[in-house]
Amino acid sequence: MQAHAVDQYFIDCIYAGDGNKIIQVKDGDVLPLNTNLYCIFWSDDPNATKIDIDFIDPTGVNNGCHDCPYKTSDDFVFSIITSSLMPGGYTTHAVFKGPTGDKITEEKLNMSVSFEVVPESPIGMIALVGSSLAVLGVFAVRRIKIT
Repeated sequence: MQAHAVDQYFIDCIYAGDGNKIIQVKDGDVLPLNTNLYCIFWSDDPNATKIDIDFIDPTGVNNGCHDCPYKTSDDFVFSIITSSLMPGGYTTHAVFKGPTGDKITEEKLNMSVSFEVVPESPIGMIALVGSSLAVLGVFAVRRIKIT
């Protein structure tokens, strides 16, 4: 009995992290701002001739490509620059279609974009309190001299 190869489909999203290390995005990952995100859609199914790609942002706006021609075993690359994205949840969704437009399978990858807040230095708080106390001291001294 001959083994039959199972058709494969996948979405693979990557971005360059610290030191340009390539980081693969997994379902549910949080991405930093100011990175280039590349999503690769791939299938070895010879019947997959079209692909619908949805990149849905937190407001529900869909940036994608519908009925895009697809050649089996070629990578279909979709590039997104996250510096232009707002923080929140995003969904990458791909539907592989046959020649007549019938759905063969679909793949989905959820991710979110976050921004980092730089913590305030304790020196800033000390300076703020110190300057407030200095102004209060000057006011108290001047008030005594006036009366």
